[in-house]
Amino acid sequence: MLLRKKEEIEAWLEKYEIQDYQLIKDEKYGYVVNVFEFINLSNKGLKSIDVKFNEIKSSLICNYNELESFEGFPEKILIGLHIGNNKFTSLKGCTKEIGEYFNCSNNDINIEELEDIFKIKSCQYIDLT
Repeated sequence: MLLRKKEEIEAWLEKYEIQDYQLIKDEKYGYVVNVFEFINLSNKGLKSIDVKFNEIKSSLICNYNELESFEGFPEKILIGLHIGNNKFTSLKGCTKEIGEYFNCSNNDINIEELEDIFKIKSCQYIDLT
């Protein structure tokens, strides 16, 4: 479940050393987060992303976790999204606009859904292996 209170969101961001961000009040989520730096959440044992990212002005790297859902993921990432080596079986809710690259290797994504990857806007490089 996504965190809604400003103090809880700030604590989560601090825990994962995310410092350059802006909280935006949002009726649906309480707050959403714009991030202006590279985010590395790899190897953190994450089962979920507990804040709602709005936009990431760099890359989001969250390889080698236990993520199964795109809840909390942003609508837009300006550079890249790495979700390799997680437990994703579906692309439902995946970020729709990725600037340069998308790595979803070593997940059990249904082969019929892989065609949905090509609906991601702007992406120049996609790694499915």
